[in-house]
Amino acid sequence: MKILLATLLILLSLPALCAPRQIVVADVPSRPGVTQRILIATPERALATVVLFAGGERPLGIQRDGSVVWGGPSLLVRSAPLFVDAGFRVAIVDLPSDKQTGALGDYRESLEHAADIAAVIAYLRRSSHLPLWLAGVGSGAVSVLNAAVGLQQGGPDGIVFPAGAPEAGPFAARLGEVHVPALVVRKASDLCAE
Repeated sequence: MKILLATLLILLSLPALCAPRQIVVADVPSRPGVTQRILIATPERALATVVLFAGGERPLGIQRDGSVVWGGPSLLVRSAPLFVDAGFRVAIVDLPSDKQTGALGDYRESLEHAADIAAVIAYLRRSSHLPLWLAGVGSGAVSVLNAAVGLQQGGPDGIVFPAGAPEAGPFAARLGEVHVPALVVRKASDLCAE
């Protein structure tokens, strides 16, 4: 286990070795008066697009220069360079402009959030016809599930729950409504999922 952790830390500390060809920060109009900030890292030859949703209640703080103020604690956000190195175009989604302060409440389960995600997907599809998958951990998994269930038109090509699917709350009951390919990864002895 210590060797695996050490290897992971080394890999995460070497993102400059296979730096993306292009990094773009975009403010995507989503709802009236609201923008959705995303950071896009594109390798020289992308295989697919993966859109990453961190969990938590606070904004990532994506800056115009591509830096992320809060993303350090999110393993999924910290893993973005690994996705790029593997040939994936990566989009990291921050909270929208009207949710940068205050509590989120049930926003991640809302129609507003589905509209924000739809705007991000449409923006990404305008610049690439690659397959587009969404991935989320923690409450970010709820965002992914919301998009997969709520966006019958213009939704993702598939979804990934790299740390297990949402198992609690009324929204988790909607897992059966997902009509795109889904990959759920969960360690049998994961104490966080209990």
